[in-house]
Amino acid sequence: MTTESESGWRAAVSFLLPDEVDPLEPLSVTGREFVDRDDVAAVVRIGRRKLHLSGFPNRYRFLAFPPHTAKVRFLLPHHNQAAIRHMVRPRAEREPGVLRGVHRVVESMPPKLVEATSLSVEVATRSVSPTVARLHQIAPRADIGCIFTSTSAGRSAVCAFDGERLCAIAKVVTTASGSAQLDHEAAMLRELSAHDRLRGYVPQLEERLSVRSGEVLVTDAFHGSPAPTSISPALKEWLRRCPHGDIRSVSDAAVIIRTVERANQHGDAQLAQRALDLLQGARSRPCVVHGDFAPWNVVVRGEDAFVFDWEYGVADGVPEWDALFFLVQVGIIVSGWNGLRLAAAIRTSAEVPSTNYTERQYLGMATLLLLDLRGRYRERCDHAREFVVAIAVAEIARGAGSPRSR
Repeated sequence: MTTESESGWRAAVSFLLPDEVDPLEPLSVTGREFVDRDDVAAVVRIGRRKLHLSGFPNRYRFLAFPPHTAKVRFLLPHHNQAAIRHMVRPRAEREPGVLRGVHRVVESMPPKLVEATSLSVEVATRSVSPTVARLHQIAPRADIGCIFTSTSAGRSAVCAFDGERLCAIAKVVTTASGSAQLDHEAAMLRELSAHDRLRGYVPQLEERLSVRSGEVLVTDAFHGSPAPTSISPALKEWLRRCPHGDIRSVSDAAVIIRTVERANQHGDAQLAQRALDLLQGARSRPCVVHGDFAPWNVVVRGEDAFVFDWEYGVADGVPEWDALFFLVQVGIIVSGWNGLRLAAAIRTSAEVPSTNYTERQYLGMATLLLLDLRGRYRERCDHAREFVVAIAVAEIARGAGSPRSR
């Protein structure tokens, strides 16, 4: 009988090679060994278990790290310390303390110790998967590694390293909603490639393809240091690159229209209309909006910022949307703000003179942004953060009756 741990690793391999391995039909297990069958396309060895490799021309070796957690999270290229450091670097949006600890441990370990304390995973396949084959076209000698949130989330990132350099990334999803997000991201990357001021600061789309049990988006890689948790000069320069086009009413922007529609669907029509009333009269140039602008989606290279993960991107956005989103996400996720603290920070931002908004208009824009974020948290069943945002929206609505206008 397959154990829970074996099922988890089996699902992990299915994310890495989604067109070859069906996670719904795990390999037969006899005793403690995975046994080859004619009706499967891969054989897996975990730890020191034996594996008969005859007839399998392609072999992939990984390190599974960390080995003592309930959820499988990383499959790392064998003996590639640069890949290990990159793939377990701190990710502030999920379990920041745990991952920073993992990062420190890996940084301090010599290669042999990292290998010894990790679980060895070997995959033998009869053919190279299209996902891996495409990555090898970009980097012929690439080491392949995999990161994913959980086996139930249906999401992973397959990374190709040429030596110590990350050179390509393939996002893999196995859900209908994930597929729609990949389609949207692919469309955004195609549109962004036409923006001269942003070219070279966003990923380049390599391919959007379908495999047997998943959908894949392949892009080139990003390089740099993790972004700070404040709007640094590099991030300010990025935001200055985003406006384009002619001045028009802010209420006509696609990001505003989309947010109002979503708020109406979630039962927040009254708050959305109140926000539109506050926003009345605001005018600006269209602005590229990332929609999930936060430190974990940005790397910094000197005076430049490189922004990735465009699943929520909008080409027709409004100024200061991303900057406020950054403030909100860092406050909630990194600093642990409650709703009152979040509302106070937004009011303080509204008091800063702006060429695009009066204080009243800024609070209207902020209300719509919070309604959009509240909807996302609700869809993810993240009720704790949804509650924080709901309190902030109520506080802003209560205090925005007659803010002073400039």
